[in-house]
Amino acid sequence: MDGWETRRKRIPGHDWCIIQLGVTGVIHGFDVDTSFFTGNYAPSISIQAACLSQDGIPEFPAQGDRTGTAASEEEFQAIQKLQSDSWVELVSIAALKPGYVDTCHNYFPVSSQQRWTHIRLNLYPGDKRIVEEWSCGICNGYFSLAKRYRYGGIARLKVYGIGERDWTAVSPDEKVDLASLVNGGVCVGFSDAHFGHPRNLIGLGRAINMGDGWETARRLDRPPVLTVDDKGVLQVPGSEWSVFRLGHPGVITQIEIDTNHFKVSLPTIPPAKTIIMYRNGDAFFTGRKFVINERHVLNFENVLSLVTKGIEAPYGAVRNVYTARDGHRVLDLEHLQNGERYVAAGRERFKKLDYLHITTKKPQRKKHDLTLLIDGGTFDTADTLNEF
Repeated sequence: MDGWETRRKRIPGHDWCIIQLGVTGVIHGFDVDTSFFTGNYAPSISIQAACLSQDGIPEFPAQGDRTGTAASEEEFQAIQKLQSDSWVELVSIAALKPGYVDTCHNYFPVSSQQRWTHIRLNLYPGDKRIVEEWSCGICNGYFSLAKRYRYGGIARLKVYGIGERDWTAVSPDEKVDLASLVNGGVCVGFSDAHFGHPRNLIGLGRAINMGDGWETARRLDRPPVLTVDDKGVLQVPGSEWSVFRLGHPGVITQIEIDTNHFKVSLPTIPPAKTIIMYRNGDAFFTGRKFVINERHVLNFENVLSLVTKGIEAPYGAVRNVYTARDGHRVLDLEHLQNGERYVAAGRERFKKLDYLHITTKKPQRKKHDLTLLIDGGTFDTADTLNEF
């Protein structure tokens, strides 16, 4: 079976597993799916939860695929440090239904508004004991081999909720993705989701294919012949929309729209530019290489911030950029040329130097007038000392 199925238990206690959630957040409900487990489904379960800090999670030994075995004593000791048996109970002991199509989904709502990072799924045996009887040819009767409680399996466990970040640990100056589902972003409405749901837009990482994004159906009111405006943009009537609730109030400074895998006739993103940046008036700073990718560096202000961190100028923040050859001031991201050299400055004017030929020079060692007396004669040891 493609699920979790435990062996029949002949010792006290019950089986359980600890699950770390993929996203920290508020849980609104569970779906315990017993698909295909028709005669051997888990009779009943309960679910507990906890919000653990990274420091409070012990290091567990690697398990890998160990079907057919149970937890080792070392693993039990590591888990015991979590004290998971005393976690908050979100779902009390509840019976499950068999894994037929019309009964396999067992839904359990949750009303808690706390943040959770881990859950503990407890699996309990049935109320009815199973007695295995074997025939005996000698005595022409039956005898009982063992008594054991009925256990079973679960195909899938789904945890529904909304991601929520610990915003008290976020600096006011830190840039975060307010719309990301990890930080509590939610898609609350849309006009069309024919080929892909707009909630995919705020998912983790980049899309793995076109189906992992938002794609709408073709509009039936499109004109038979499309035209473009003077900027080369197709004139198509109407539009589709989606509405998102941000995970936290904030000031929006940047928006990134990723069209990965959607290879259509849209204006292409300019290629990355590699430039060399010098410090204004510094005859010993040999320059720092920067790669300007307009996918991430959206405007000239971003360039200034990037250069400020990269060259660590003594005058503080970079306010102006000049061409290294003739000192012309650069005012726009588009004016930066690939392979060119520039000078970063504060509020001061351009200081003329031969920036293009600055090289690293080894500091000269001081020569000392040291002499040695040998057989009444002397010789200078400065050259000899310089070799060391």
